[in-house]
Amino acid sequence: MKTGRLEGWKAGRLENPLSTAFQRSRLPCFQSSILPIFHSSSLPALAFLLVYLSFFYRLGALAFVGADEPRYARVAEEMHRGGDYVTPRLEGRPWLEKPPLYYWLASGAIAAMGPGEFSARFPVALSAVLGAGIVWFTGRTLFSPQAGWMALLVLATSAGYFAYGRAASMDMLLTACVTVSLCSFALALRRPQRSLGWFLLGYASMALATLAKGPIGLVLPLLVLGVFLSVSRRWDLLEQMQLIPGFFLFLVLALPWYVLVYRSNGFEFISTFFVNHHLARFLTPLHHHEQRFYYYFLVLLGLAFPWIIFFPDAIRASLKRLRSVPEERLVAIFLWVWLLVPLFFFSLSSSKLPAYILPVLPVLALLLGENLARYVEGRDGRIWFGAVAYPPFAVVLAVATLYFLGIRYNALRVGWCFAALLAASGGLSLWMTRKGNRRGQVLLLAATMVVGIVLTTHLMFPYIDDFHSTRSIVRLVERELEAGPPVIPYRFFHHTLYYYAPGWVTPVAQNQLDLRLALGAGPGYVLTDTSNLPSLLGNPSWDADIRAIRGDRAFLRLQTRQ
Repeated sequence: MKTGRLEGWKAGRLENPLSTAFQRSRLPCFQSSILPIFHSSSLPALAFLLVYLSFFYRLGALAFVGADEPRYARVAEEMHRGGDYVTPRLEGRPWLEKPPLYYWLASGAIAAMGPGEFSARFPVALSAVLGAGIVWFTGRTLFSPQAGWMALLVLATSAGYFAYGRAASMDMLLTACVTVSLCSFALALRRPQRSLGWFLLGYASMALATLAKGPIGLVLPLLVLGVFLSVSRRWDLLEQMQLIPGFFLFLVLALPWYVLVYRSNGFEFISTFFVNHHLARFLTPLHHHEQRFYYYFLVLLGLAFPWIIFFPDAIRASLKRLRSVPEERLVAIFLWVWLLVPLFFFSLSSSKLPAYILPVLPVLALLLGENLARYVEGRDGRIWFGAVAYPPFAVVLAVATLYFLGIRYNALRVGWCFAALLAASGGLSLWMTRKGNRRGQVLLLAATMVVGIVLTTHLMFPYIDDFHSTRSIVRLVERELEAGPPVIPYRFFHHTLYYYAPGWVTPVAQNQLDLRLALGAGPGYVLTDTSNLPSLLGNPSWDADIRAIRGDRAFLRLQTRQ
């Protein structure tokens, strides 16, 4: 009999008694996958670690990149030095493109920690944490504690939220304020009659959003609320939304700066701030950011990477809840309106930049987080599409990453590290899908992103410095710059140069005649793109000596021949 049972177990006809005993054990490590991912007592510590790695780990290690970061940092530093907290200034002149909330916060960080990359990015990282925190609270309140943690996990490890949460710009501040506002309204929908505090917090956050990036901080939440009331046909909610107190609270918080800056700068503020950088940006291609109508639907794939692959499953689950009890239906309508309104609104704009749709990521995290929580808990949630799509997607992305890093940055070793991570993640995901390990599938994807973030800060930041900033090459030749003539940018313009080499830079020489005039009779230093080296080295008008090359930037000393 015993021999027969043993043979039957080996043949797979009977349960493994040891496995059954483990599954029935009350020890947490042997509980089934329908239980929470981690023990509840460890979740705050794990959330803290996740937030730290995503937004604060090596925050100041990367040089300023692009056009916005060095300019905004310089404005904040000038505000701190000059003490004028009404009119932002760049090189002593009014800089009226953006409102002051970022500059206020960054100047405070500079006062506490000194100027630099960390201080300039610290307020942005804090705002990213604020947005993730309100998403966690909203998810656990509207759905379940597990859904709240899942939404936090999804948002903090989404590629776009991680990247903009570390950038010295206004986009994450706007996103955080809009998120707090719309989450407050979503929470107030549960008990509108007893939600005075949530409604007022929503209006206050609108005011802060307006101080973060202008009228869009008011327009976007109001559009979402208006479309929601129209679709749900719940106009009766207007009587409970505390409109009059909210209106006055908004004015008290947002209006004073606009009045003061207008009194200081007059019509120049109106024409620069409202007309040029808001109306003209939306209605005309004046700022040269034209894209197709469907541009943002493609951008969302990258911003919400890698969790966007689970979105088809979340759509199916959310549509089922639209046909459920009225309370769940109302919340589902609100979240879907929040998701779709910014996408279509900014798709109508003549100027399109990826950061414009960052306010979509928090609500996407809520929808994905709820479905992932249902899946892990063994309820009706499904991630079949994402589970099947991720392994081949990871392998394809591994090959693409290897090719891109090798071609663009000549960083094959770094490319192999990322390719190995993605390929291993895809293979493990496939194995876990076959084993039915729901917990493992979600944790694997989150762990892949966290490891990818850490690898990026260590392996990719030096290449980004060399190819997308001037900090590394300026540091190499800093002694020569301090003792020698100013630097002449030759057919090369980069905003970071004016941050890292202030006072050492002449106007850009667009051709070799301009360069010769700028050099005069004496020697001079030139900063240029490496693609311009053959023409400079082969010119008989001067002797050229290459002093440093970093990435695709070259620093030369030219001596005019007599």
